[in-house]
Amino acid sequence: MFFDEPTSGLDCVSSYQVICHLQRLCHDGRIVVCVVHQPGSRLMQLFDDVLVLAHGEVLYAGEQRTMLATFEGSGYTCPQYYNPADFVLDVCSESSNTQRCESLISQNKLTHCPSGTNIQKLNVGEEAALIEMPQQAAWPDLAQVRVKEQVGFYFQLRVLLRRHLRSMSRDMIAVQLRLIMHVVVALLLGVVYWQIGSDAAKIVSNVSCLLFIILFVFIGNAMPSILLCQQDSAVFIREYYNGWYSLRAYYISKVLADLPLQLTCPTMFISISYFMTGQPPEFERFAMCWAVCVMTGFIGHFVGVISGTLFSMQMSIFLVPSGTIPFLLFSGFFIRLNELSWFLRPICDFSFFRYIFEGLLRAIYGYGRGDLDCHANFCYYRTADQFLRDFGMAGDEFGWDMAVLGIFVALLLFFFYVTVNFCVRRALR
Repeated sequence: MFFDEPTSGLDCVSSYQVICHLQRLCHDGRIVVCVVHQPGSRLMQLFDDVLVLAHGEVLYAGEQRTMLATFEGSGYTCPQYYNPADFVLDVCSESSNTQRCESLISQNKLTHCPSGTNIQKLNVGEEAALIEMPQQAAWPDLAQVRVKEQVGFYFQLRVLLRRHLRSMSRDMIAVQLRLIMHVVVALLLGVVYWQIGSDAAKIVSNVSCLLFIILFVFIGNAMPSILLCQQDSAVFIREYYNGWYSLRAYYISKVLADLPLQLTCPTMFISISYFMTGQPPEFERFAMCWAVCVMTGFIGHFVGVISGTLFSMQMSIFLVPSGTIPFLLFSGFFIRLNELSWFLRPICDFSFFRYIFEGLLRAIYGYGRGDLDCHANFCYYRTADQFLRDFGMAGDEFGWDMAVLGIFVALLLFFFYVTVNFCVRRALR
């Protein structure tokens, strides 16, 4: 903890109370660094170590109780009953003492600057400080820089989960807007595609409706999730290194706290749009469509939080759509998978949009739906099986699509943990 002149503008009693409180923080296991000017002798005795700067050089760095003895060894004797801080400032501030201070500077360099260290000079305004930085590995050992948490894992998880939910409740406007937009867009979708799900003449339009559902659920969960970790990343890193909770507790609490909203938004959206667009009024088919939409929301959510953890907000807003939408080309809607060039077909296996699209189509038209109602003079697709065969999605393999989507979600959960761990280590560099 760094404090720049914490006693400036305070009377002697208030200054003493502030420094005593900082001393108690030190005794609790923290490191406190203060910049002070002309502290009283009573305050001076509260500090453990002192760093004295003169003309951009370290004049003294060591224990407070040995400071005067070090000055006396170089020919500077502090008068009796004289404030040590005032004496040291007098020695440092007089321009005539510039040359005479060289012995102290040289002695300090020999004592406190061993081989294998780097000296970095920082200039702030008119002041300069020398910081001694030992050479470290690229990734420091967390056990050496972090205090071990003092409470159990489940207590950490309970407190963190409660705090995440409370933070969400304090930002109810964003939550309400998110829910309202899902309802409004679902109603708009239902009006535009009113009762077309059972009409064989409008089957292509119905497929376009299903693609819109996929895009909205994915983008509607990915973009708001970018800010979830960016908003509290600084607080999390500080509290984590103070040993308040473990990385695992923070990670699990973050996943669980966002779970209610990730379930509510897709559920509201598909519940309205499914029946307004005239999809089959069968509970099994509705449940399959709901499951696909929930998995789509999960994938979009974790893509957003991973990007928001690794990159800045501006970069994340650019990367999430530009990095995921191209995979939509390999979903099977714009071009059938068997019509792709041979060297592009393997990309389809890594496109989660493909399995989402296949899952929705199989939920709507698969599993023996049979003949479709035709309200026109001629309907090319009279049976649902014929339509799925033309799209290369014949066969009741909805379970396989859901299994692959589950693998995608598991991989994204793993990558989210890795990115949080990387963010913690990056803060040390």
